[in-house]
Amino acid sequence: MEPDLAIESLSTKMFNWHAEDKVFTQEISSLGKANLFNRLYSDACDVGFAIVSHVTGKKVVLYMSSRETYDGDVVSWCFKPVDKHRFAVIVLND
Repeated sequence: MEPDLAIESLSTKMFNWHAEDKVFTQEISSLGKANLFNRLYSDACDVGFAIVSHVTGKKVVLYMSSRETYDGDVVSWCFKPVDKHRFAVIVLND
C-alpha cells in the first residue's frame, strides 16, 4: 500500500551504512529540519519518512517501528520499510 500523504524524502547519502547489520544510522541533528514523523496514511497512526538511494534513485517508505528511551528521554528511533525490504534506519537522539 502506497502512502497517501506527502512525506519527507531523504537521500541515503545523509546516513552511515553498516552493511554487516543492514542498518543505516545517523544523529537527528545531522538531518537538519527533516520531519521524520509525518503520518504515512490518512486513516492510520503510522509515522515515518522515505529514504532514496543515491545510487539507484529508488525510494523506500519507512515507518517508525520502535522508540528506545532511557530515564524518560528518547535515545533513538528505529524505522523499517513498509514493504519487503530487509534493512533498518536508526536515528539517534543526540
